[in-house]
Amino acid sequence: MIGGDYKVVSHQRMCSFTLRVCHLEYAVSFTMLI
Repeated sequence: MIGGDYKVVSHQRMCSFTLRVCHLEYAVSFTMLI
């Protein structure tokens, strides 16, 4: 569980640095779902 939390935190931190890439990643994910 701690490892999962750390993974989420690191992901959020990476998103803060590469916000555009993160949004693009989510956009692709939503497109895949649709």
